[in-house]
Amino acid sequence: MSRQAPRQPRRFRRFVLWFVLLAVVPIAAAAALWLLESRGGAPRLLGSYIERHAQGRNPVVESVGQRANALLRSLDRGAVGADLPLVPWSGAMASAPRPVHATTILAGTPEQLIGAIGQAQPGDVITLLPGTYRFSGGGAIGIDRGGREGAPITVRAERPGAVILEFDLLEGFHVRAPWWTFENLHIRGVCGRHS
Repeated sequence: MSRQAPRQPRRFRRFVLWFVLLAVVPIAAAAALWLLESRGGAPRLLGSYIERHAQGRNPVVESVGQRANALLRSLDRGAVGADLPLVPWSGAMASAPRPVHATTILAGTPEQLIGAIGQAQPGDVITLLPGTYRFSGGGAIGIDRGGREGAPITVRAERPGAVILEFDLLEGFHVRAPWWTFENLHIRGVCGRHS
């Protein structure tokens, strides 16, 4: 007659499972987000990584990956509010019509915006995806290549209030060339010391 090892009660196994789900997973997720944020990353980058690695697996795992990506995107980009009213005394005005030949370039990260500005040609429209973009370290974003009178280079958000640019720099944009337009961008300084 063989002796079997005593089985752990089901209640204990359920407790361990719930403990892992309610305590360990959120702590690990918070630590991963903190690490990503401290290194200048964006939660949406982690979300797309999770969804990409969940594809082709069990349907439950795939669904969790898609939901995690959607949650991290919304945490990063925030809720995009309604259009903000234009305030005439502040110099705000409706956007000018775009030239027919304008090339639209989408940017979703600070690096993509800097790259698009560096390669911009007259008539290009650099459109930022909704969200908050933080720039820190290094110098100002240099703008050395100009547009033309009939074909300015535009850096914009689709709607006012949808894009926030945070500069932890002495100077944000350093425009040294003519015919550039900046539209619908909310720009704020976030330096630790404002000296």
